[in-house]
Amino acid sequence: MQQIKFKTFTEDSIERLEKSVNDFLKSDEGSAYSLLNITIKQIEERKFPNIEEDYNAIVTLVTKE
Repeated sequence: MQQIKFKTFTEDSIERLEKSVNDFLKSDEGSAYSLLNITIKQIEERKFPNIEEDYNAIVTLVTKE
């Protein structure tokens, strides 16, 4: 029976977010799973005088058979 796993990642750029997800999938823990779905959300936080952006990914993984 396959099992699912949810994992979240947060980075300050989409490129770093992509690298974090790929690094996890290559890791010992991540290699036991296949990517089922990924949802990316851009979060803007306004702190005068700056606007800070973060990117959040919710990754849905399923165990490999």
